Amino acid sequence: MQVMWNEETIRKELKRLDSITGLNGGELPIRFGKAKSYLGLYYPSEGKGFYFSTYYFENPDFQVESALDVIRHEYAHYMNHIVYNGYGHDK
Repeated sequence: MQVMWNEETIRKELKRLDSITGLNGGELPIRFGKAKSYLGLYYPSEGKGFYFSTYYFENPDFQVESALDVIRHEYAHYMNHIVYNGYGHDK
């Protein structure tokens, strides 16, 4: 099944994760760009939010499972920051 990855579909997954964690990542800003060197990121600084690369997320060959892995990975960074005040790839 092909999923059209956009702010709405990504935010839906973030809010699903919020329902599990009790956090509010689904309310954070989502930005997009055409980076080829990374698929997504969580930025904890001023204006914190999420970034996802349209280079990958708009590619029809980008697997649903891969997109979900990226979204969940970036959400884990958000959760680590909020719950443990951690950054990057801490334990």
